[in-house]
Amino acid sequence: MIFEYAEIHLLDTPYFLDKGYDYFIPADLRGEIKVGSLVSVPFGMANRRQMAVVSALKERPLDPAMPCKPIISLCDEKLTLTDEQLKLCFFLKEQTLCTFGEAQRAIIPSAVMSQLVEVYVASERDEPDENTISTFDRSTLSVYEYIRKQGSVRFDLLKSRFGGGVDASLRKLRECGAVFRTHVIRNKEEKTENHYKLNISRERALAIAEGTDLDVKLRSLTHRAVLRALADTEEAEISEVELCEATGASHAQIKALVDKGLVLKLALKVDRSTVDEYIGTPREFELSAQQSEALGTLEALVDSGEPRAALLHGITG
Repeated sequence: MIFEYAEIHLLDTPYFLDKGYDYFIPADLRGEIKVGSLVSVPFGMANRRQMAVVSALKERPLDPAMPCKPIISLCDEKLTLTDEQLKLCFFLKEQTLCTFGEAQRAIIPSAVMSQLVEVYVASERDEPDENTISTFDRSTLSVYEYIRKQGSVRFDLLKSRFGGGVDASLRKLRECGAVFRTHVIRNKEEKTENHYKLNISRERALAIAEGTDLDVKLRSLTHRAVLRALADTEEAEISEVELCEATGASHAQIKALVDKGLVLKLALKVDRSTVDEYIGTPREFELSAQQSEALGTLEALVDSGEPRAALLHGITG
Protein backbone atom coordinates (compact mmCIF):
# COMPACT_ATOMS: atom_id res chain seq x y z
CA MET A 1 0.00 0.00 0.00
CA ILE A 2 1.26 3.48 -0.89
CA PHE A 3 0.71 5.95 1.95
CA GLU A 4 0.20 9.66 1.34
CA TYR A 5 0.79 10.92 4.87
CA ALA A 6 3.36 10.40 7.59
CA GLU A 7 3.52 11.18 11.27
CA ILE A 8 6.90 12.61 12.19
CA HIS A 9 8.73 13.54 15.39
CA LEU A 10 11.10 16.50 15.27
CA LEU A 11 14.68 16.12 16.45
CA ASP A 12 15.27 19.70 17.60
CA THR A 13 12.26 21.00 19.49
CA PRO A 14 11.45 21.97 23.08
CA TYR A 15 9.60 19.51 25.29
CA PHE A 16 6.22 21.27 25.09
CA LEU A 17 6.24 20.90 21.28
CA ASP A 18 7.56 17.35 21.32
CA LYS A 19 4.73 15.35 19.78
CA GLY A 20 3.73 13.74 16.49
CA TYR A 21 2.92 15.95 13.47
CA ASP A 22 1.24 14.87 10.24
CA TYR A 23 2.94 15.70 6.93
CA PHE A 24 2.05 15.09 3.30
CA ILE A 25 4.34 12.73 1.37
CA PRO A 26 5.10 14.11 -2.14
CA ALA A 27 4.48 11.71 -5.01
CA ASP A 28 8.19 11.29 -5.78
CA LEU A 29 8.91 10.13 -2.21
CA ARG A 30 6.02 7.69 -1.80
CA GLY A 31 7.25 4.15 -1.58
CA GLU A 32 10.69 5.32 -0.49
CA ILE A 33 9.81 6.82 2.89
CA LYS A 34 9.24 4.23 5.58
CA VAL A 35 8.83 4.12 9.34
CA GLY A 36 12.16 5.14 10.89
CA SER A 37 13.28 7.26 7.90
CA LEU A 38 15.08 10.52 8.60
CA VAL A 39 13.45 13.36 6.67
CA SER A 40 13.63 17.13 6.30
CA VAL A 41 10.39 19.07 6.91
CA PRO A 42 9.25 22.71 7.08
CA PHE A 43 8.07 23.66 10.57
CA GLY A 44 6.43 26.69 12.14
CA MET A 45 5.15 29.92 10.64
CA ALA A 46 8.55 30.60 9.05
CA ASN A 47 8.74 27.05 7.60
CA ARG A 48 12.20 26.59 9.04
CA ARG A 49 13.76 23.33 7.88
CA GLN A 50 13.90 20.73 10.61
CA MET A 51 15.15 17.16 10.72
CA ALA A 52 12.59 14.59 11.83
CA VAL A 53 12.01 10.85 12.08
CA VAL A 54 8.97 9.19 10.50
CA SER A 55 7.12 7.40 13.31
CA ALA A 56 4.11 6.17 11.32
CA LEU A 57 2.67 6.05 7.80
CA LYS A 58 -0.98 6.98 7.29
CA GLU A 59 -3.70 6.89 4.65
CA ARG A 60 -5.14 10.16 5.97
CA PRO A 61 -4.09 12.79 8.54
CA LEU A 62 -5.47 12.89 12.07
CA ASP A 63 -7.34 16.12 11.26
CA PRO A 64 -8.40 16.12 7.57
CA ALA A 65 -9.52 19.74 7.90
CA MET A 66 -5.99 20.85 8.76
CA PRO A 67 -3.77 21.31 5.67
CA CYS A 68 -0.57 19.26 5.85
CA LYS A 69 2.78 20.63 4.77
CA PRO A 70 4.83 18.42 2.41
CA ILE A 71 7.98 16.59 3.46
CA ILE A 72 10.96 18.30 1.83
CA SER A 73 13.37 15.41 1.37
CA LEU A 74 14.46 11.95 2.45
CA CYS A 75 17.86 11.64 4.10
CA ASP A 76 20.55 9.01 3.79
CA GLU A 77 19.16 5.50 4.28
CA LYS A 78 22.05 4.67 6.62
CA LEU A 79 20.38 6.85 9.27
CA THR A 80 17.02 5.03 9.16
CA LEU A 81 16.04 3.77 12.60
CA THR A 82 15.10 0.12 12.98
CA ASP A 83 11.81 -0.80 14.67
CA GLU A 84 13.75 -1.68 17.82
CA GLN A 85 15.59 1.65 17.84
CA LEU A 86 12.36 3.56 17.25
CA LYS A 87 10.68 1.79 20.16
CA LEU A 88 13.71 2.55 22.30
CA CYS A 89 13.40 6.26 21.48
CA PHE A 90 9.78 6.29 22.65
CA PHE A 91 10.68 4.26 25.73
CA LEU A 92 13.41 6.76 26.71
CA LYS A 93 11.05 9.67 26.05
CA GLU A 94 8.36 8.23 28.31
CA GLN A 95 10.59 6.92 31.08
CA THR A 96 13.17 9.72 31.35
CA LEU A 97 11.03 12.73 30.31
CA CYS A 98 13.48 13.61 27.54
CA THR A 99 12.43 14.74 24.07
CA PHE A 100 12.31 12.34 21.13
CA GLY A 101 15.28 14.16 19.59
CA GLU A 102 17.37 13.72 22.73
CA ALA A 103 16.57 10.00 22.72
CA GLN A 104 17.50 9.73 19.04
CA ARG A 105 20.83 11.48 19.64
CA ALA A 106 21.59 8.94 22.36
CA ILE A 107 21.24 6.19 19.76
CA ILE A 108 22.73 7.77 16.63
CA PRO A 109 26.29 9.14 17.08
CA SER A 110 26.28 12.94 16.99
CA ALA A 111 29.33 12.84 14.72
CA VAL A 112 27.23 11.10 12.06
CA MET A 113 24.38 13.60 12.30
CA SER A 114 26.81 16.51 11.99
CA GLN A 115 27.98 15.13 8.62
CA LEU A 116 24.55 15.44 6.98
CA VAL A 117 24.58 17.81 4.02
CA GLU A 118 21.84 18.99 1.65
CA VAL A 119 22.41 17.74 -1.90
CA TYR A 120 20.64 18.42 -5.22
CA VAL A 121 20.58 15.60 -7.75
CA ALA A 122 19.63 15.73 -11.43
CA SER A 123 16.57 13.60 -12.13
CA GLU A 124 17.17 10.72 -14.54
CA ARG A 125 13.53 9.68 -14.80
CA ASP A 126 11.83 13.02 -15.36
CA GLU A 127 14.18 15.13 -17.46
CA PRO A 128 12.42 18.34 -18.54
CA ASP A 129 11.42 18.62 -22.18
CA GLU A 130 12.52 21.44 -24.45
CA ASN A 131 9.35 23.46 -23.79
CA THR A 132 10.00 23.39 -20.05
CA ILE A 133 13.66 24.27 -20.46
CA SER A 134 12.70 27.24 -22.66
CA THR A 135 10.85 28.73 -19.65
CA PHE A 136 14.01 28.78 -17.53
CA ASP A 137 15.68 32.13 -17.02
CA ARG A 138 19.43 32.35 -17.55
CA SER A 139 20.27 31.76 -13.87
CA THR A 140 18.00 28.73 -13.56
CA LEU A 141 19.34 27.25 -16.78
CA SER A 142 22.94 27.72 -15.57
CA VAL A 143 22.15 26.00 -12.27
CA TYR A 144 20.40 23.12 -14.04
CA GLU A 145 23.22 22.58 -16.53
CA TYR A 146 25.76 22.58 -13.71
CA ILE A 147 23.83 20.04 -11.60
CA ARG A 148 23.19 17.82 -14.63
CA LYS A 149 26.88 17.87 -15.53
CA GLN A 150 27.99 17.06 -11.97
CA GLY A 151 25.20 14.58 -11.25
CA SER A 152 24.79 15.79 -7.67
CA VAL A 153 25.97 18.96 -5.93
CA ARG A 154 25.92 20.10 -2.30
CA PHE A 155 23.74 23.12 -1.58
CA ASP A 156 26.58 25.08 0.05
CA LEU A 157 28.66 24.69 -3.12
CA LEU A 158 25.76 25.83 -5.30
CA LYS A 159 25.22 28.87 -3.10
CA SER A 160 28.89 29.82 -3.19
CA ARG A 161 28.98 29.44 -6.98
CA PHE A 162 25.67 31.07 -7.98
CA GLY A 163 24.94 33.34 -5.01
CA GLY A 164 21.85 33.83 -2.86
CA GLY A 165 19.49 33.72 -5.83
CA VAL A 166 20.13 30.01 -6.25
CA ASP A 167 17.22 29.24 -3.87
CA ALA A 168 14.66 30.53 -6.37
CA SER A 169 16.30 28.62 -9.22
CA LEU A 170 16.35 25.39 -7.25
CA ARG A 171 12.69 25.83 -6.32
CA LYS A 172 11.76 26.10 -10.02
CA LEU A 173 13.84 23.06 -10.89
CA ARG A 174 12.24 20.99 -8.12
CA GLU A 175 8.73 22.02 -9.13
CA CYS A 176 9.21 20.80 -12.69
CA GLY A 177 10.99 17.62 -11.56
CA ALA A 178 14.34 18.50 -13.12
CA VAL A 179 16.18 17.99 -9.82
CA PHE A 180 15.35 16.57 -6.42
CA ARG A 181 16.72 17.35 -3.00
CA THR A 182 18.08 14.90 -0.45
CA HIS A 183 20.42 14.74 2.52
CA VAL A 184 23.47 12.49 2.54
CA ILE A 185 26.41 11.89 4.82
CA ARG A 186 29.35 14.05 3.86
CA ASN A 187 32.30 12.04 2.55
CA LYS A 188 35.00 13.10 4.96
CA GLU A 189 38.46 11.60 4.97
CA GLU A 190 37.88 8.01 5.99
CA LYS A 191 39.93 6.10 8.49
CA THR A 192 41.92 3.22 7.03
CA GLU A 193 43.65 0.26 8.60
CA ASN A 194 46.68 -1.47 7.14
CA HIS A 195 46.20 -5.14 6.36
CA TYR A 196 48.73 -7.49 4.80
CA LYS A 197 48.74 -10.70 2.79
CA LEU A 198 51.31 -12.68 0.84
CA ASN A 199 52.32 -11.39 -2.59
CA ILE A 200 53.90 -14.77 -3.39
CA SER A 201 52.69 -18.35 -3.11
CA ARG A 202 52.29 -19.93 0.32
CA GLU A 203 54.83 -22.63 -0.53
CA ARG A 204 57.49 -20.11 -1.52
CA ALA A 205 56.82 -17.98 1.56
CA LEU A 206 57.40 -21.01 3.80
CA ALA A 207 60.56 -21.86 1.86
CA ILE A 208 61.93 -18.34 2.36
CA ALA A 209 60.99 -18.48 6.05
CA GLU A 210 62.87 -21.79 6.41
CA GLY A 211 65.86 -20.45 4.45
CA THR A 212 65.62 -23.03 1.66
CA ASP A 213 64.68 -20.65 -1.16
CA LEU A 214 67.55 -20.17 -3.58
CA ASP A 215 66.68 -16.62 -4.71
CA VAL A 216 65.67 -14.79 -1.54
CA LYS A 217 67.61 -14.96 1.71
CA LEU A 218 66.25 -13.25 4.82
CA ARG A 219 68.62 -12.77 7.73
CA SER A 220 66.07 -11.28 10.06
CA LEU A 221 64.23 -13.85 12.17
CA THR A 222 61.37 -11.36 12.52
CA HIS A 223 61.01 -11.10 8.75
CA ARG A 224 60.81 -14.89 8.57
CA ALA A 225 58.20 -14.92 11.35
CA VAL A 226 56.05 -12.45 9.42
CA LEU A 227 56.11 -14.60 6.28
CA ARG A 228 55.33 -17.71 8.33
CA ALA A 229 52.39 -15.98 10.04
CA LEU A 230 50.94 -14.83 6.73
CA ALA A 231 51.40 -18.31 5.23
CA ASP A 232 49.73 -20.06 8.15
CA THR A 233 46.71 -17.78 8.55
CA GLU A 234 43.29 -18.94 7.34
CA GLU A 235 42.15 -15.34 6.87
CA ALA A 236 42.35 -13.47 3.57
CA GLU A 237 44.63 -10.91 5.19
CA ILE A 238 45.93 -9.89 8.65
CA SER A 239 45.74 -6.44 10.18
CA GLU A 240 48.99 -4.72 11.07
CA VAL A 241 48.07 -4.73 14.76
CA GLU A 242 47.49 -8.49 14.77
CA LEU A 243 50.62 -9.16 12.72
CA CYS A 244 52.82 -7.09 15.03
CA GLU A 245 51.39 -8.75 18.13
CA ALA A 246 51.87 -12.25 16.70
CA THR A 247 55.44 -11.78 15.45
CA GLY A 248 56.88 -8.87 17.40
CA ALA A 249 57.55 -7.05 14.11
CA SER A 250 57.51 -3.29 13.76
CA HIS A 251 55.86 -1.27 11.01
CA ALA A 252 59.27 -0.66 9.42
CA GLN A 253 60.08 -4.38 9.33
CA ILE A 254 56.77 -5.21 7.65
CA LYS A 255 57.31 -2.35 5.20
CA ALA A 256 60.70 -3.85 4.26
CA LEU A 257 58.94 -7.05 3.15
CA VAL A 258 56.44 -4.97 1.17
CA ASP A 259 59.32 -3.16 -0.55
CA LYS A 260 60.87 -6.52 -1.48
CA GLY A 261 57.61 -7.54 -3.15
CA LEU A 262 57.05 -10.47 -0.78
CA VAL A 263 54.06 -8.97 1.08
CA LEU A 264 51.14 -6.94 -0.25
CA LYS A 265 49.80 -4.02 1.77
CA LEU A 266 46.05 -3.28 1.75
CA ALA A 267 44.62 -0.04 3.09
CA LEU A 268 41.09 -1.04 4.09
CA LYS A 269 38.50 1.63 4.89
CA VAL A 270 36.87 1.58 8.29
CA ASP A 271 33.18 2.46 7.95
CA ARG A 272 32.38 4.74 10.89
CA SER A 273 29.11 6.10 9.51
CA THR A 274 26.77 3.27 10.45
CA VAL A 275 24.98 2.88 13.71
CA ASP A 276 25.96 -0.75 14.31
CA GLU A 277 29.67 -0.05 14.60
CA TYR A 278 32.20 -2.07 16.56
CA ILE A 279 29.82 -3.26 19.22
CA GLY A 280 32.42 -5.71 20.35
CA THR A 281 32.12 -9.11 22.02
CA PRO A 282 30.09 -9.08 25.23
CA ARG A 283 32.00 -10.14 28.31
CA GLU A 284 30.66 -12.51 30.93
CA PHE A 285 30.71 -11.14 34.47
CA GLU A 286 30.74 -13.19 37.63
CA LEU A 287 28.92 -11.33 40.38
CA SER A 288 30.30 -11.22 43.90
CA ALA A 289 28.14 -12.34 46.85
CA GLN A 290 27.16 -8.74 47.63
CA GLN A 291 26.31 -7.99 44.00
CA SER A 292 24.22 -11.17 43.72
CA GLU A 293 22.31 -10.24 46.87
CA ALA A 294 21.66 -6.71 45.55
CA LEU A 295 20.54 -8.07 42.18
CA GLY A 296 18.12 -10.45 43.87
CA THR A 297 16.62 -7.57 45.84
CA LEU A 298 16.19 -5.45 42.70
CA GLU A 299 14.58 -8.33 40.80
CA ALA A 300 12.09 -8.84 43.63
CA LEU A 301 11.17 -5.14 43.53
CA VAL A 302 10.67 -5.29 39.75
CA ASP A 303 8.56 -8.45 39.98
CA SER A 304 6.30 -6.85 42.59
CA GLY A 305 4.70 -4.75 39.84
CA GLU A 306 4.53 -1.74 42.17
CA PRO A 307 6.51 1.51 42.15
CA ARG A 308 9.43 0.77 44.47
CA ALA A 309 12.74 2.47 45.21
CA ALA A 310 16.16 1.11 46.10
CA LEU A 311 19.35 2.79 47.28
CA LEU A 312 22.54 1.04 46.22
CA HIS A 313 25.61 1.37 48.42
CA GLY A 314 29.19 0.70 47.30
CA ILE A 315 28.71 -2.73 45.77
CA THR A 316 30.39 -2.15 42.42
CA GLY A 317 33.13 -4.43 43.64
